[in-house]
Amino acid sequence: MASKFQTQKYPKTPHLPFSPEHQDDDVVLSNQHCTQFVGQEVIITEKMDGGNCQLFQGKIFARTTNKEATHASFGPIKQLYSQFSFLIPDHLVLFGENMYGIHSIEYNNLKSYFYLFAILDLQDNRWYGWDEMINFINDNDLSSMVPIVPVLYRGTFTSLDEIKQWMDERIKDKKISQVGGGEGLEGFVIKSTQTFANKDFERNIAKYVRKGHIQTDENWGKTWKSAKINYE
Repeated sequence: MASKFQTQKYPKTPHLPFSPEHQDDDVVLSNQHCTQFVGQEVIITEKMDGGNCQLFQGKIFARTTNKEATHASFGPIKQLYSQFSFLIPDHLVLFGENMYGIHSIEYNNLKSYFYLFAILDLQDNRWYGWDEMINFINDNDLSSMVPIVPVLYRGTFTSLDEIKQWMDERIKDKKISQVGGGEGLEGFVIKSTQTFANKDFERNIAKYVRKGHIQTDENWGKTWKSAKINYE
């Protein structure tokens, strides 16, 4: 029997107003629309330089959801997913970074080719809270196969200026990456630790991207190189 649930694209993550890098077609939040990150608990994670990847009902998708991902860079993710797809209910979509293909940063401390950053519950049309997501992975004994994107901060900020200062200072640190990006970080993602409705996505998550980050071009699909996992 066909499932009644249909997957969707991962929504476009808006940029913080002080993000050093953004393109003309990017959504940039105003200061006024960033108040949700002040005075409530948030998570700041390392923005990993991979490819958007979603796991849903035994299939792998990239940014588009009208057909399965076929590029060779998704091969290891398909092999990984085949080992635990039966554990994932039909109404859950796992979103993460496909790290198999090297983009602008080459990492030397990857523990997996897939790093989870969000779970969408199509049944309730909401995004899992941070602890809820971690508990789901741990309860299904998936932590060794499905690591979570590195957390750099968890707590509460008292002002938007405090968030900006935190990010501006740490983006300069070349050793801050927990997955070994020798060039430092691509950027940061800040999000609420609580569950939130799908319609409220842009009110609960935003990103900060370093200046001049993108160094790949339209030929990446043909010239890409594979990353390596550090098994130590």
